[in-house]
Amino acid sequence: MAPSSQCEAESIAAAAQFYRKQGYQTALGENVRNLRRTGYFSGSVEERVRELHWAFEDDRVDAIFAIRGGIGASWLLPNLDYDLVRGHPKIFMGYSDVTALHLAFQRKCGLIGFHGPAGGLYTGGGADDLKNRTANLRRALGLLGRPEPWGEVKNPPGARFVRTGFGGKAEGRLTGGNLSLVTELVGTPWAPELEDRLFFFEGVESSSASVDRGLIQLFLAGELARSTGLIAGEFSDRPKPEEGDPSIEEVLSRWFGTLGKPAIEGLAIGHGSHKLLIPIGVRARLDADGGRLVITEPTVD
Repeated sequence: MAPSSQCEAESIAAAAQFYRKQGYQTALGENVRNLRRTGYFSGSVEERVRELHWAFEDDRVDAIFAIRGGIGASWLLPNLDYDLVRGHPKIFMGYSDVTALHLAFQRKCGLIGFHGPAGGLYTGGGADDLKNRTANLRRALGLLGRPEPWGEVKNPPGARFVRTGFGGKAEGRLTGGNLSLVTELVGTPWAPELEDRLFFFEGVESSSASVDRGLIQLFLAGELARSTGLIAGEFSDRPKPEEGDPSIEEVLSRWFGTLGKPAIEGLAIGHGSHKLLIPIGVRARLDADGGRLVITEPTVD
């Protein structure tokens, strides 16, 4: 289904074929099936809410994958039936703009969300890109089928090296997502709760200044101080920095030192070629000295 922007027909068809080859039955929401587009949304607010409610309410649906991110998921938050979602808990996977729904469902329903690859399968960009995209989905499907704790979250081969931002160890439930969407919800009824949480964040087309501003907003709201540890994912497709500006890595290092909490940087979380699946609302352990994140409790029944 498409809670934000619409996906191209080729990507939808490729994804449906991929899931069928993995042995799954696939159903398309009405907005996806009809290729609806309202501006840069996949339909009106009412159409997108109806599609999302259908996905949760229909007992034939076991897992819900957002076909892509984009823009517009936050428009749905005041219009959703959270009692319906709470009464029909299901696997819900997506990333980027879908962060808004993950955080709202966690806050209002206690639903574990899965921040991971989009459900669509964009076929452009060359064979290597398509290979990575299918690998991301296969890896996610394998984890979603495991009832036991996942253990260590490791970067796939070819991904960047994970480094220690600030040493130490911490535990807590995971929360976070796209930094722009996290800060967008500060001060609203759907704002993320960072108290006693391991906070992960990532971004796309973010400048050093925009990352700094996002973290400042969370700091001034008192949220960063309540977290137990920090996990910085990838910041992809960066604009060219102004001469003399610090890098995003330098901004993060300054924040890690200021907060003095266990922190790592470089897990393949976000918009890069390799997309790890991170469960929101599940307990985990962070060993920043060793650059390790370990999922310590089950995510699915």
